[in-house]
Amino acid sequence: MVGYNLITAYRVLGDLDQAKRIADQVLATGTKDPDAALTAACVAIDLEEFAEAKRFLRSASLSDNAVIPLLVALSNLHEWAGVIEEATNERREKLPISSRQLFDVLVFRARHAGKTGANLDEDVEQLLARWPLGVAAHIAVADIYRMARPEELAAMAEKTRLLITPATSYSDRVMFAQLSLFRQAWEDIIGALDGFVGLDQPSEPLAWLAHAFANAPTQARTSPFYQSLSPEVIALPCYARLAGMAEYKRGNLKAAERYLRSAISAAPTDLRAVLLLSSTLMRANQEDEARELIAGVDDDAVNGSPDDLMRLAHRHRRAGETTRALKLAYRMAATNRHDESVVSSYPSLILMNEALPSPIGQAGPAQTGFWFDLEGLDGARDVTGIIDDEDIVGIDRFALNHPLAIALTGKSVNEVIEIPAKIGVSRRYRIRKLKHKYIWLLHDIMATHAARFPAARSLFEMSMKEGDVQPLLDMVRALQDRNDVVVATYMSHPFPLAAIAALSNQSVLQLAGHLTRTGTNLRTCIGAVEEDKAATMFVRQARGKGVALDTLTVWQLCELGHLQTAKDYFGRLCIARSTMDEMIELRAKFESARGREFMTIDFDGEQAYRQVHSPEDTEKRLKWVNAVIEDLEACCEILPVDGSLDVRLDKLLDNLGSKEIFDPITLARAEDVIILSEDLNFRQCAASQGVKGGAWLQVVLNVFARDGQITRDQYLVGVGMLGAMRHEHLSLDAQTLLQMLALDDPRAFALFNAAIQFIGGRNAHMPSHIAVSIDTMRGVWKLNLPSWQQSRVIGSLLAQLVRSRPGDWKLVLHIIDAELAKRARVGDHLGQQTRDYLADWIKGHFYDLAEIRSQERVIASVEPRRRTKRAKVSRPKKIGRD
Repeated sequence: MVGYNLITAYRVLGDLDQAKRIADQVLATGTKDPDAALTAACVAIDLEEFAEAKRFLRSASLSDNAVIPLLVALSNLHEWAGVIEEATNERREKLPISSRQLFDVLVFRARHAGKTGANLDEDVEQLLARWPLGVAAHIAVADIYRMARPEELAAMAEKTRLLITPATSYSDRVMFAQLSLFRQAWEDIIGALDGFVGLDQPSEPLAWLAHAFANAPTQARTSPFYQSLSPEVIALPCYARLAGMAEYKRGNLKAAERYLRSAISAAPTDLRAVLLLSSTLMRANQEDEARELIAGVDDDAVNGSPDDLMRLAHRHRRAGETTRALKLAYRMAATNRHDESVVSSYPSLILMNEALPSPIGQAGPAQTGFWFDLEGLDGARDVTGIIDDEDIVGIDRFALNHPLAIALTGKSVNEVIEIPAKIGVSRRYRIRKLKHKYIWLLHDIMATHAARFPAARSLFEMSMKEGDVQPLLDMVRALQDRNDVVVATYMSHPFPLAAIAALSNQSVLQLAGHLTRTGTNLRTCIGAVEEDKAATMFVRQARGKGVALDTLTVWQLCELGHLQTAKDYFGRLCIARSTMDEMIELRAKFESARGREFMTIDFDGEQAYRQVHSPEDTEKRLKWVNAVIEDLEACCEILPVDGSLDVRLDKLLDNLGSKEIFDPITLARAEDVIILSEDLNFRQCAASQGVKGGAWLQVVLNVFARDGQITRDQYLVGVGMLGAMRHEHLSLDAQTLLQMLALDDPRAFALFNAAIQFIGGRNAHMPSHIAVSIDTMRGVWKLNLPSWQQSRVIGSLLAQLVRSRPGDWKLVLHIIDAELAKRARVGDHLGQQTRDYLADWIKGHFYDLAEIRSQERVIASVEPRRRTKRAKVSRPKKIGRD
């Protein structure tokens, strides 16, 4: 009895070696007690020594308690017939109720894993009828569905997940986690095992849980889980790498680097850990360290998948080690032609840069590493192959000492070679083609990829006749149409710009730039007075307490030149790591174009036009991005982000590859700060997620100006620049516009034009817009400007009003003329001067002055407009923007 108790204690403690030692000692006594064999069998099952367990159980008379262990051993040995033979109804009836579900599950598995021809539907119905709330029963069905009916697996797994409660046994949790591992259902593994598996020593369930946390969307428990692992566990390279991956995804790069260096120290050849550390250093703007790390890799000694090795080749290529990169990539792509992800990444490696070392980019002469195509002469058969010492399965190789290789070496295309024959006549060939094997593989992949992988979308073919660029123009036009759809989606749906960008596979900066170029407004605010007051209050309350900024807003704050001012005012500028990632990616894009001229094609209506980008243009862009990155590192806190409070939203966005778009919102809530965003819909999402307030840049600049953080002139320049960036609903009055025109700045008129370009828009409150326009036109005469510039200002305002009011522009001009006439009648000479200019302008544009001054005629000219209900709000005498 003492021996049995010791064995049980050691099993509970997980010390199976000691349990086996005691069991062996008990059996060595020669006891005939059936419980001795049973206990030894249970230890053997724990050690996964199932044949040994079977031997113990067969050596003694089978007691009721031994039925389940025997069935478990036989199942793991895949002796399905033996399970069915031993699992009699009589034995089932003798089992306690708590053991019968496992008995039924083992029988069910044997009937279907053993392919006995049993009716699956009937057996599933019977099993689930017996155990409608049985987790083990549902797991068994789901596992059989995994192979027999994969289309029904997800529904059964979800049903099983809903049955798991805090009272569910550990063994059931482990079985469900294993099933979820097959499905890569990481959240299900976390739900089943987190808090129920031991963290002090490595185990298979703990490894599953560690993998799940690393691969699932980041959540609040991710970082604490790895921190809670015992020092002995986290020191293991697998766990350290997974922790590094999880922290990398969170954006905590210091923690990621610490874990990954630990993993590499323990397993120096772990390529995945090396690649992760390299990416971590790149994200942390430590490019030189990342390159040194990759340069020190032994390409032939590291352990990694073909995908990992291909990624390593790309890192070498970007670091300028072209020969090393192509050697590795050729080996991976040539030996893994069945792997679409590997071969599809090969062409970009070659095409990354036109500069290829000699002789790779040359068409001869023939030498080691060259592919050839020979035309057989005088009846000889054609021959293709590669002159090489490296043997690649599926590729005809000719060693350097082969007679054909010897004859070819040094020869060029169209030359004729002759191979002497010991028996018969010599064979003659004409060299049709020569190319380096790296280039041959590129062409072969491009030519055969569509046939090899018909469902793939990674590469595509385009056929063009000589001199006919229409297929290229058609592709560009299709992309333009796609961008037009993206813009239309943004205009017609109240979605954050970042969400639209992510779903269209663009960066938010890229999409915002497209909006500016196409004259589409960025929804910044609704233009209500109460909205402006609330935002101003939030900005003032945030002074010294910090703010969170989204990617677009912090970028534009840099463009305005007020990032340091914001830092001084708010104390903390919090941005998500994903924001810095966008900057690093943008820099990498410009770096890839360094030193070469390239061309882009676009469409203006039906007319295609091209734009040539010089190396100097690229250097200017690169210099600007580097300056932004330096400013962000100096002024901002770049913080990691966990999951949001809405798990369903997290999962949806992660499935769409766009979870990081809400990082600024999550960050604002976590840091308890307001959010600065130029996107109205993004601020609305933030409010719905519990962020305590928000504002946009014009409000911020206005507060800065009033509080003396910036000058009035800086504020005016900022407002004009926001207008140029198409920020909807600028708050403007006549004084602001006139002061903008009076700026001692060569951009003054351009800033004015940018600010007024949406006066009179379709949603404009026209009495306010007309009043500000009239006050500006009257006031311009008092500015110290040449008369032609004064006239140009008024002309710009009038042209804008006509352009923005296609349905009632005559009525707008009539109202302005009537208001100026009213002022002139009371002695307002500025009003009279403006009215005279208006009359000349109308006639100069070949409009009918008499018609415009006739109330009846202009009313009759107004085009009917579909009316929509709008909330009434009080408005100051300032204009918003459509």
